[in-house]
Amino acid sequence: MPWPGRQFGAQGGAFTGAAVQAQRPADGHDTVVEACGPRIPDSQVTEQADLAGTAGVAALGMVIAAAAFATRSALQRRRMAAWQAGWRENEPHWSSRA
Repeated sequence: MPWPGRQFGAQGGAFTGAAVQAQRPADGHDTVVEACGPRIPDSQVTEQADLAGTAGVAALGMVIAAAAFATRSALQRRRMAAWQAGWRENEPHWSSRA
């Protein structure tokens, strides 16, 4: 009898996505199959969550720094283009190449 919406770990070398048969025990209660090994301690879960949070903040900081650098470069190019246009207009007055 299938149990819709539930997933079970397969034992005995079954690969991911393989069809396996599961049977309900005689007492009628579901059993938990630990297919991935024993549970990790709560302290490791906390450490991994802290590491993930720190990595997320660091990645966000890098994205913001990259955006700031790109914006600054674009503004610098625009400023230098305006300076060049102004210099082209005023250079003949300042140099001997008239």
